[in-house]
Amino acid sequence: MRSPRQVRQVRQRRRREDYIGVYVIFNDITARDIQRWEMQSSNFIFSKSIDTFCPFSPWIVTADEIPNPYNLALELRVNGEKRQISNSSHMSVTIPQLIAKFSPTGFSAGDILTTGTVSGVTAFSKDPQVWHLKPGDEIEAEIEKIGVLCNQVVSWKDAHGVDAPEFVGF
Repeated sequence: MRSPRQVRQVRQRRRREDYIGVYVIFNDITARDIQRWEMQSSNFIFSKSIDTFCPFSPWIVTADEIPNPYNLALELRVNGEKRQISNSSHMSVTIPQLIAKFSPTGFSAGDILTTGTVSGVTAFSKDPQVWHLKPGDEIEAEIEKIGVLCNQVVSWKDAHGVDAPEFVGF
């Protein structure tokens, strides 16, 4: 693994092992109601950036413990119901491709690079409203060889003691 200095302009043919130190589970939560408003301005920042929306792994697994990250079982459950079942072999881009694409912004030791999700996200289902998360829902994200990340959905009011603020568009 590279020294802890900042890394820029990585070529795609470099090995992921030169840059990846650990693997974790990252649950990409999105407020779809806010995202619909944001789609009007093509700016998807707030809907994915609310406090608690990016929980990641209770386990940190070093890269040497996962010599092949492209063959791991992936599963997402909500209240025990399987919502996404896949394998990392189905990723549309490789880790070196992601590193090369985003390295111009600069990486430092400890930075987190996420790979995206597998098929089965709510937004692309036949009736997305049925699948939207609700307060009290229990989410389990599991990746083979890494573990299970468990989170419970909490309403804004329960988390902050006040009603959610009005969304203000751009």
